[in-house]
Amino acid sequence: MPEEPTLVLNPRSDPDFVAYARSVIDEGPKTVSAYQERLRARYPRAVVHSRELTGEPYVIWYCYRDGRWQPG
Repeated sequence: MPEEPTLVLNPRSDPDFVAYARSVIDEGPKTVSAYQERLRARYPRAVVHSRELTGEPYVIWYCYRDGRWQPG
């Protein structure tokens, strides 16, 4: 991957999820689907989406532990 993606994790209030999600990205999955598959080893409902805005210079992945956004 050209650069490590910025992760937007939800819920951020779950320290175990946040730590696991960061440890998985350190292993270097190269695609959203590979990253999602690794997250699902521990969080079966996890969903990951890439933000794709024209001309945006950053790689941003939205990672939802429960498949969708959860309040704080």
